[in-house]
Amino acid sequence: MLNCRLFLVVATALVGTLGLVACGSDEQASGDVPSGGTGGGSTDAAAESAQPDATGATGGAAGTGEDAGTPEDATVNEDGGQDTDANVAKPEEPRFDQVASYSTTIAVSGDPTDVYHPNPADLGTGSYAFPIALMMQGAKVDKQHYASFARIVASYGFVVVVPNHESMSVTGQGLYMQPSVVNDVLGHMQAEQQSHPVLGGKLDLSTLVLLGHSYGGVVAMQALQGVCQFPFCIGGFNRPAELKAGALFATNMKPPFGAIPETDNTGWAIALVQGDQDQKAKLADTVETYEKIKAPPKALVTLAGVNHYGICDTNNPPGADADTGAATTEQATATETAARWSALFLRAHVLGDTEAASYVHQTGDASDPVATVVSAP
Repeated sequence: MLNCRLFLVVATALVGTLGLVACGSDEQASGDVPSGGTGGGSTDAAAESAQPDATGATGGAAGTGEDAGTPEDATVNEDGGQDTDANVAKPEEPRFDQVASYSTTIAVSGDPTDVYHPNPADLGTGSYAFPIALMMQGAKVDKQHYASFARIVASYGFVVVVPNHESMSVTGQGLYMQPSVVNDVLGHMQAEQQSHPVLGGKLDLSTLVLLGHSYGGVVAMQALQGVCQFPFCIGGFNRPAELKAGALFATNMKPPFGAIPETDNTGWAIALVQGDQDQKAKLADTVETYEKIKAPPKALVTLAGVNHYGICDTNNPPGADADTGAATTEQATATETAARWSALFLRAHVLGDTEAASYVHQTGDASDPVATVVSAP
């Protein structure tokens, strides 16, 4: 993320890239939420992953609809929706077989937004409290391009909120995330808790986590630390107490000049997910960023054969600054793997899911042909 070195202005002392990322296709089609891939165990030192076979799950694009309308269902398995952890055969598998989405507008900012949520058959009558996961987009990346990733994360028990946020950056006006989006989205979901016909009363408003891509991942890192730094933030930022953790893709804190700073993560968990073929956010910079994360819990998940756009629906989409790194892992596999590890890390350290923690820190990467994991629980 920080690595997308299209950085046009030297003055931006905290990033290594501003023309960050774009990803995904313009197509919007429903798709299945895949079952989790195979798991293995974490290692104590970084190791190179073997080239994986390109097989994986597909994900659907965002559904459309009014804020107060009926969500569009995305059926995953023929069996219907699973709604309890007791039904999960393996810790790496999604907790819900059905995910739905709807479109809304963030009241304070006016940001058009897609919301993805678990949609079990008993959602209306069951006792649910889903934590909120805010997806912070890469620079110039439309929200639609994270549809598959968001659906998969939602299938692990999160309400995933994906806004399009416009602001002025050093390269001009465009889709550039800011820390203020954190508070805007939290306030909006507090209102949804009171009035939304589907999610009303079903949210855990005490728990907010961040997902991020490239530029958006850097913004997320700053927000998690309660930092407001140009060009990502102007005018101050108040970190909400509800903000608990982050899982960020293609993100590092390499500045244009100087050394990567220490990340003070006291009180919250952080995972970095990184493709080893990424030429915009270099693996070496992400490894150093991980090493300079002050305290556990933390994890570095390296994905073999994946480049800067592995989190997106398609590689090097139109309008994006192409990553010259050759992605050799199938796009759907890359997206599913990134989403699975992100979701399980967040479940482990925000929801107290012991099976997820065991997968992330002990057993997960041994049988995952794509991921190699270094972690500190």
